[in-house]
Amino acid sequence: MADLSREEFVTHIELLHTGIKGVHDRLDKLNDRTRTTETQIAVLRSSAKREAAKWGGGIAGLATIAELMHRWLK
Repeated sequence: MADLSREEFVTHIELLHTGIKGVHDRLDKLNDRTRTTETQIAVLRSSAKREAAKWGGGIAGLATIAELMHRWLK
């Protein structure tokens, strides 16, 4: 096995460091995208639940009115 000079060693270490830094930078970008997407999904789910609750409440109100009218008109 050939011996590496200090200069060659430093050059290879810097190449490795640059490669690892590139991976870290891409992971940071992916983490930001994931965080943003998770926030958007949570907002959509929350608004969908609110919308379903509104519809459910409206339908229950109509059913109550219909039942009261049915009893009243008997």
